[in-house]
Amino acid sequence: MEPPEVLNTKEAARILTVSPLTLWRWYSNGLAYPVRTGPNGNLRWPKEEVDRLLGRQSSEVQPEPRETKFQNLHARLGNLERTYNPSGGDLHSCILESVDADLYNELLAIAQEGLSEVRQHRELYHDRGLYEDGTFWYDLCLIVTAAALTAAEDRMQESIPRDVVTNLVETLVGLAEHSTTIGTGEMCRRNQEALGNTLYAFHDERLVKLVQVKAEISDSETVTGFIDQTVELVEKALAEP
Repeated sequence: MEPPEVLNTKEAARILTVSPLTLWRWYSNGLAYPVRTGPNGNLRWPKEEVDRLLGRQSSEVQPEPRETKFQNLHARLGNLERTYNPSGGDLHSCILESVDADLYNELLAIAQEGLSEVRQHRELYHDRGLYEDGTFWYDLCLIVTAAALTAAEDRMQESIPRDVVTNLVETLVGLAEHSTTIGTGEMCRRNQEALGNTLYAFHDERLVKLVQVKAEISDSETVTGFIDQTVELVEKALAEP
């Protein structure tokens, strides 16, 4: 077991309120000095180095405005997870403790603000994919998926405003334009799980029609294929006894 004063990249990034990708950039540019440990040479961050970075005011390591935006969005996402998943369960395999309108309102706001930033920097994301923002989009899709599964299991759908669900679905369809780019297969899968489980939990033919129309408007065969496959998976799941 590692001593507590040595952190992994995600833990160090959380303390520094930056994305893990930003830490990697600082390391690559010689602005930060982690150590490699274990047989696989895993990157670890001594507490002394994290403290040094916290106190460093040099503009060389200050995040750019887009990075700052996503750091703030990721922090808000973290607050949601701590509130609705207080046990810290792995969201790959568990549901949330509860869901309510406040959770969905905040998920929608975070997703919409994030997608707006992506669209402002479309060329950047086309070249680099959604992992440009570290694990933000991955984590967002995990929480959206867990929220949908929780709503379905606890039969809480009626407590969530329909317009919020509709707008969240639209945003997840908009995200597909970027999650389906080359090199983001895992992100595409998480996007599909978030959208598919939301459609499943709040199933409504109008929602299905909405996503199909949005896919057509995108004028992208890739996005249309993504939506067709997602809808097919949802329909199969609904047909199961």
